[in-house]
Amino acid sequence: MMGHMSGAYTAQVSRDLSLSTRFDFNVYSYESEWTMGAEWWLRRSRSKPLSDGMVDDGSPISEAFTSPSDDITGVVKARASTSNVGSFLRAS
Repeated sequence: MMGHMSGAYTAQVSRDLSLSTRFDFNVYSYESEWTMGAEWWLRRSRSKPLSDGMVDDGSPISEAFTSPSDDITGVVKARASTSNVGSFLRAS
């Protein structure tokens, strides 16, 4: 036995939200640390279709409701632990 045990679990609860938890335990000193974190992806809002088959910017409806890989505008990351707290925001 090495003296340190760690367990972690992550769940993607929606398309844009992931939650995580981790528990670390040191057998020799009985010190433990519990950490939880979240990641929330910010996406560009989609245009509403008009009745004539075009969206507000003039592109056809079929192009407006596709899922481009570049519609992410930023990500918010947060972490809370028994030893420290941190947060991070990245916008593109």
